[in-house]
Amino acid sequence: MTTPAAPSVEALIAYLVDNSLRTYSIAEVADLLNCKPRFIEDNLKKLPHIKAGRSISFDADQVRRIKAMHRVNPLDAVEEPDGLKGPQQPEEREAAPSARHLALAEIRPAAGRRRAN
Repeated sequence: MTTPAAPSVEALIAYLVDNSLRTYSIAEVADLLNCKPRFIEDNLKKLPHIKAGRSISFDADQVRRIKAMHRVNPLDAVEEPDGLKGPQQPEEREAAPSARHLALAEIRPAAGRRRAN
């Protein structure tokens, strides 16, 4: 039985460089996050991104950070042997992580767009 040949160091370095330099457009990020490009555009000031001149792009790490910012972990219900328990008291909940995550209300636009008459 022969073992598959290990990739060369040069091939491995080329793979890592190509993938670390990959950037995504607003439309690609919206597709990855399953949202509309308009959401990304409206909240651009609050989202991590790369800006070169007028060009906006995102790298893979920034896309992961955006996903983490909008992750929801429901801690309000804990499964008990006889069914579901109601909301926990504040002292029963685990301590919140030290990193600050933006709430949806903080990034949602305050009012709708104004239309030109």
